[in-house]
Amino acid sequence: MRKKLIKRSQAADLLGVGARTLRRYETAGLLTAIKPNCRLVLYCLDDVEKIQRGDVQTATDRPTEAALPRTAGGTFAPRPEPEISQ
Repeated sequence: MRKKLIKRSQAADLLGVGARTLRRYETAGLLTAIKPNCRLVLYCLDDVEKIQRGDVQTATDRPTEAALPRTAGGTFAPRPEPEISQ
């Protein structure tokens, strides 16, 4: 059975989010993008509906942007180098 695919703009409208948030969902493994060419991005409607219903599991051990340290200017602070014992 073929799954129904929808465009990125349709998925964003259904979820009430922007394209950047959809890319974050891809990074988190919640959505899989299908890119038949360089301009078109499609998502499986079933996956979008799962997010809409809240039937998704995220990786809780992955730090979010809010958990990362920031400098006074608001940019992300570099991670400290691990100490190497000799």
